[in-house]
Amino acid sequence: MVSQSKKQTRGIETRERVLNVTQQLIADHDFHSVTLDQISKHAEVSKSSLLWHFKSKEELLSEAACMLFQDLERALALEKDDTLSLQEKLDFIITNIGQYFEVMPEPKGVLISLIFNSQIPEEIKESIDSYWENHVDTLVDFLSYPKKAFPRAAARAILDVIHGSYVHWYLHKDEKFSQRLKNSFRYMQFS
Repeated sequence: MVSQSKKQTRGIETRERVLNVTQQLIADHDFHSVTLDQISKHAEVSKSSLLWHFKSKEELLSEAACMLFQDLERALALEKDDTLSLQEKLDFIITNIGQYFEVMPEPKGVLISLIFNSQIPEEIKESIDSYWENHVDTLVDFLSYPKKAFPRAAARAILDVIHGSYVHWYLHKDEKFSQRLKNSFRYMQFS
């Protein structure tokens, strides 16, 4: 008989494998052409097991997209340090985001394919928007000082430049993404 903790561990491993496979399939194809049968086959789990872990295809796709945001948050590890100047904080963000996407360009491609898909379910758009707002909050917190809050509008502008730079870099890949980001931010002034 399998112990409860081994069952739980297997369940967690299966769930993670399914989410990773789903992300890769979305990156390779598009949102609507990915089927539960494909996910089941590539993840090597039964379709009934998929539906046990996730109530629907939409829930699975939504969670796969949200997992990308969580991975990015963990990779950046933005720990507040008020001894750094604003420019040093921006340089830290630019360098870490650039390096992350140079190593792992696919996650952003998955999100872009989901965002620009006109037939994507509303709950997935809402999940992506929620994580976007969390990124804004994270930037505001990281870039603020005890007596001076960083403006939300400026944090949004930073994310806009990062995402626009990513799309252009992904299309051309003519230089490292971190260099493209540095070039994009060179003329922006924050105080």
